Amino acid sequence: MLINQLGNSKDDAVKRFMGLEKRFSMHAELKKLYTEFIHEYLALKHMKPISEDEKEETGFYLPHHAVLKPHSTTTKLRVVFDVSCKTSTGVSLNDALMVGPVVQKDLLDIILRFRVHKCGIVADIAKMYRMIGIHTEDQRILWRDSPIEPIRTFELATVTYGSASASYLATKCLQKCRCR
Repeated sequence: MLINQLGNSKDDAVKRFMGLEKRFSMHAELKKLYTEFIHEYLALKHMKPISEDEKEETGFYLPHHAVLKPHSTTTKLRVVFDVSCKTSTGVSLNDALMVGPVVQKDLLDIILRFRVHKCGIVADIAKMYRMIGIHTEDQRILWRDSPIEPIRTFELATVTYGSASASYLATKCLQKCRCR
């Protein structure tokens, strides 16, 4: 099983975080938006800090970076967790995750169903993947608000977008929770 083949991911995550901080030093607005995102993640309990006595080297450390869309009216910053980052053994967390089957109808079927009824309802679920809690100690990120603070470790507590299983998990949860 590939999950047993995951190697060290922390070293690369630290290196990439230091690069992110260097970018922050040149772009104050990016730093502000990113910090707000991280604090929202914490406030919504989508991640939790790990205390020093809980910290072990096990778990997958996800490097993360920003994608900026300054002209966007809704989301100017999107934080991307790199679940495809290879560990020291050359295996990424995405390589080790099961994808799951396709559980939603074919797009053509969905579109044709709109023609059967007089009206169709469309919805956009905000933070869809982040609404699905998971029990895991496997997905971790590194963060600190300031370069003078020590780097802290956080466990992610929700489905991570970008992970191989995210689409399946979100769609399956919608199917299980839908009103009949």
